[in-house]
Amino acid sequence: MNEVELANELRLWIQEFVSTPNKLLNNWPPCPFAGQAYLSNQVEIQFHNTEDLESFITSHLYKLTKLDVIIFCIETNYINVQDLSNRIEFLNKSLSEYDIVLLEDHPNQIENLNGVIMNFGKCILVFAQKLSKLNDASKQLKEKGYYANWPAFNLENVVDWRNK
Repeated sequence: MNEVELANELRLWIQEFVSTPNKLLNNWPPCPFAGQAYLSNQVEIQFHNTEDLESFITSHLYKLTKLDVIIFCIETNYINVQDLSNRIEFLNKSLSEYDIVLLEDHPNQIENLNGVIMNFGKCILVFAQKLSKLNDASKQLKEKGYYANWPAFNLENVVDWRNK
């Protein structure tokens, strides 16, 4: 799949899955803020095409002063689940002082939330966001009951670790 096709698939996934209420999630969309960010042109997609993933990601993070999210698309065969997790964890430690957090989505690590597969599945995604904005949004969602039926495992892996 070329970059144009992949970008179109990603946009459809954001519009038709990520931003759409799901009955298995108590009629909440998987990410209640994604649709508005996308429609407001606050999401940028970058395609990884270099050997140095860390430098590639960090070279784009300055854009978070004007954007809500940068989505990095990486070929699935480029990096395995554990290597990606280790590299993102390392980056998150070094980026925390800049109020930036990275969240990864690897097609080979299925994320199942109450029977809903949350993965994009067509490539690796790394989402870059301002940590404070993400935590504020999570707090708003918690107050509205968004996480009420989330299993503890999912809550820890998606939300709680960011506050430690």
